[in-house]
Amino acid sequence: MPETLSPVAVPSLTDAKTALATLATTDALEHLEAALRSLQGLATSLQNADRLPPGEQRNLEKALLRFRSELRDAGVLADQGLAYCQEWADLLQPPPAYQSNGAFTTTAPNRHELSIEA
Repeated sequence: MPETLSPVAVPSLTDAKTALATLATTDALEHLEAALRSLQGLATSLQNADRLPPGEQRNLEKALLRFRSELRDAGVLADQGLAYCQEWADLLQPPPAYQSNGAFTTTAPNRHELSIEA
């Protein structure tokens, strides 16, 4: 017979979101991994336990909905951080005419072309 569920809290992603907002990727990953381990523990507890009383069930559902919203926010922050870093990488990339010895090739003239079709 399954045992009754001991209260296991749904993790918060506040620290992970803060780390993502400051581009502290390693810290964010550690917080996300801790949250994953906590959710895995919760899943195991729920599989091995009797059904929760209705009040506790509703509280757990609300906590999981909050977690889902926090996870969505963390995903947006991660995407924005990646875009920010990619923009800097693009800006810092040398132009195509740059050679590894520091010189620029001058074989191609610097022409600008414009084509308009009606």
